[in-house]
Amino acid sequence: MSKLLLVASIAILVTAGCSQNTQTSGTGGTQPFQISAAVVPVAGQVIITDAAGTPIPNASVQIGLRANVPFPGNVLTTDATGAIAIPAAWTDAQPVTVEAGGFVRTSWLSQSPTLSPAGLVLSLRRKINPQKV
Repeated sequence: MSKLLLVASIAILVTAGCSQNTQTSGTGGTQPFQISAAVVPVAGQVIITDAAGTPIPNASVQIGLRANVPFPGNVLTTDATGAIAIPAAWTDAQPVTVEAGGFVRTSWLSQSPTLSPAGLVLSLRRKINPQKV
């Protein structure tokens, strides 16, 4: 009986560990993400928020591996609502890297505007400042 209970407990823990928040990428894989349920995607926009869903203005959003690749003007800055308009030149899956003061720079692989016609919401984690002892 105790072996059966142990096996059942391990199965539950493994299943719970595998069912964390994930987002399907354009290549069929999954990657962890943070998003507030209060944030609603907007068609044609990428919205950058913190984990609580608060918009992050003036965040740098780079679509692709480096500036001007895969298209000119692929580095954008969010407005006061934490949003950028999805550029018409962004037509295929690309990494999206977001950087903002006080937050961990984060990249999401294989993001595609065609796979997310309702828009994208990407959430950043705050940096943890080590305390001096």
